[in-house]
Amino acid sequence: MTQVWDEPFTGTGYVETWSIGEDVQAGNTLDEDFASSGVTGASIPGLAGNCLRVLTANVNACMVSHDLGTGNGITDTWFRFYLVVKTVSTTSTQTGGIMVGIPEDTGIEVVRLAVKSKNSGADFNFTMDVNDTGSLSAFDTINFVLNTQYLIEFKYDTTNNLWEFRVDGVSRASGALSSTHPTDVRKWRLGSLFTSNTGANEVFIDNFGIDDADWLGPISNALLTMQQMDQFNGGTL
Repeated sequence: MTQVWDEPFTGTGYVETWSIGEDVQAGNTLDEDFASSGVTGASIPGLAGNCLRVLTANVNACMVSHDLGTGNGITDTWFRFYLVVKTVSTTSTQTGGIMVGIPEDTGIEVVRLAVKSKNSGADFNFTMDVNDTGSLSAFDTINFVLNTQYLIEFKYDTTNNLWEFRVDGVSRASGALSSTHPTDVRKWRLGSLFTSNTGANEVFIDNFGIDDADWLGPISNALLTMQQMDQFNGGTL
């Protein structure tokens, strides 16, 4: 088991080196060291210290991205991050694209999490899209509550040809990967990658990690203490 990516957003700036970096178009805001104390619904140890704030006012990009480089894709990936959604425009039917993983061979995402407004803002839900056959399919749509912290996890295991989506440690959907699915993950993005509206949307993301063999699970209080000490000392873990 190897954690290949660990971005806790501690201190000033990013902990990891995001090779592509930020893409923040006019009218939008991406703040990688926003104080979690200012996030309604955030709780320790999920969102603690600082987090990534994504505030969009239009359909333009507002994200940070990383590329492992040609030939360096990861065969098996377990994603983990904490998420609080503050605002979703009531006109939105496909907002955010909060996280995606992109394979080596195509531009079609391996996995994509989006947040949506339904029934003119009466309901909100997560939609998990999975590339299980060479193209994206929506496999799970679940209601969520604004200003509430969620632990989001996703497995894309090409060795055993399996995928699974979890929310707060509970399996929400799972299935098999066909013979035509992508075979690795080379890139990942966090933020607002696409929207279908021009209304305001605001989300907070923290403790984004990727492992190549197993679920990372909830962040522990012990690890949180290490992050806080590291932030105080001005270093990196």
